[in-house]
Amino acid sequence: MTTTAGSAIRTLYRALWQHAEGVRGQLVGAAALLGGSQLVRLAMPWLAAQAINALQKGQVPVAGRWIAVLMGVYLVSWLLHGPGRVLERNVGVRVRERLSDQLYGRITAAPLAWRDGHHSGELQHRVHQASRALSDFAQNQFVYVQSALSFAGPLVALALLSHTSGLIALVGYIVIGAAILRFDKALMVLARQENDADRRYAAALLDFVGNASTVIGLRLQAASAKLLRRRMEAVSAPLKRAVVVNEGKWFAVDMLGLGLTWLLVAIYVWQAISAGGAASAVMLGTVFMIYQYAQQAASVVSSMAANFQNFARMHTDYGSAEPI
Repeated sequence: MTTTAGSAIRTLYRALWQHAEGVRGQLVGAAALLGGSQLVRLAMPWLAAQAINALQKGQVPVAGRWIAVLMGVYLVSWLLHGPGRVLERNVGVRVRERLSDQLYGRITAAPLAWRDGHHSGELQHRVHQASRALSDFAQNQFVYVQSALSFAGPLVALALLSHTSGLIALVGYIVIGAAILRFDKALMVLARQENDADRRYAAALLDFVGNASTVIGLRLQAASAKLLRRRMEAVSAPLKRAVVVNEGKWFAVDMLGLGLTWLLVAIYVWQAISAGGAASAVMLGTVFMIYQYAQQAASVVSSMAANFQNFARMHTDYGSAEPI
């Protein structure tokens, strides 16, 4: 069954909010602290640019003051980020406890005929996968908060410096994002295939290990090993395809991101010279700031490529609990 990105996001956040009962205040507090930390950090390229421009003009004391402010901003961002991460991880622990309890309760309350139709190893695997996936999702909210603000903030800054640069950056990153989604849609399908094959392997392994005396007594060692080998090969097949798709994705993301970053820098320099200034009059700090903001947005797109892949995997793993 194909799942859209929007549907996957809604599913995980709905489950997170449901199972965060009792610690929802910590969840909201973590988001506020982590968001505040990232908003503070957005000022750092601008502050660094002021220091570099002051040095270019020979104003060393002024540059020193800007550097001091820059260090203070970095300290404040960490004073917000650290407590936010502690709260976030506490929520993740609570979510895993609640979901594990709920799934175990469903299994014990299910009719005997239903339990007989599902291998105990398979059910154990589903409970473990689903609870771990939702816990990981809860503990990694800082990644999504950081990505959203680190992407939107630089785009706004680039648009304020140059409307042309802002528009080109927006279009370019949308194109890169669309490419990432195409790749990750294929990776999500492969992850689901791998999970299904892995459950079949785990169930067979549990049977053979749990009944080792029978396997040995009936001289089934070779036959059981052959079956396990075939099931492991079924696990490896989608994994091998995923490796190829993943490398293609990273090649596209890195090349497009690098090209767009330097295109934005070149556009600013060209506009500054076209406005009547010489190349020597271009402020190095401003060039550095544009490069940093463009690089920030590009790095967010790159991290989104990794994070969405992890997100897709977490959603797939959480969906393992659907039959329970």
